Amino acid sequence: MSLANKVTLFRIILVPMILVLASLDSGATGLAGDWGQVAAVILIFIASASDGIDGYLARRYGISRLGKIMDPLADKLLIILIMVMDAGRFELTRVAPWMVACVVTRELIVQTLRVYAAECDRPLHSNFLGKAKTSSQMIAVVAVHLSLALRAFPPVPGTEGAYWDFFMSSDVPFTVAMLYLSVFLTILSGLVYLWQNRKIITEGDQQ
Repeated sequence: MSLANKVTLFRIILVPMILVLASLDSGATGLAGDWGQVAAVILIFIASASDGIDGYLARRYGISRLGKIMDPLADKLLIILIMVMDAGRFELTRVAPWMVACVVTRELIVQTLRVYAAECDRPLHSNFLGKAKTSSQMIAVVAVHLSLALRAFPPVPGTEGAYWDFFMSSDVPFTVAMLYLSVFLTILSGLVYLWQNRKIITEGDQQ
């Protein structure tokens, strides 16, 4: 197994660890009760960074067939499973079920098209929006869980008022904006992907 694939496998292993840590809640206040959120966001940062690392290694040393499958799988597992969990606590995360539905539907359609194209031995066209979509989703997930993790710490002296209340709110403008932007790019990239590969859909294996 190449070094890039080992990094990707490491990212996949991190996913269940993140889910377990992010779901921990002892009921206590402060770091004693929310240490799981802090640990989870640290692992999310590491997982997000590893995405860039394995991409760099793959470009430098060559992309393997296994890597072509594992890398997008790792991204989707990380993003979708965390968003599904977050949708169950909308009051804290602002991740709505319909957002998760958009992400899952897009990925199912695109993956189905990829399998069909492979069966028909037809090349697929990709676009930069796919990378932009994944990046925006990663940033949104990090922003959501960073907000949750910060609640474990006491307010900085002098910020106990409205500023701290705003910063600790689940409606932080940047977080909400990134969630909506990620969903928008998810839908847009899916539509563009379908349009670019429309001949495969209409013609199938006809050359």
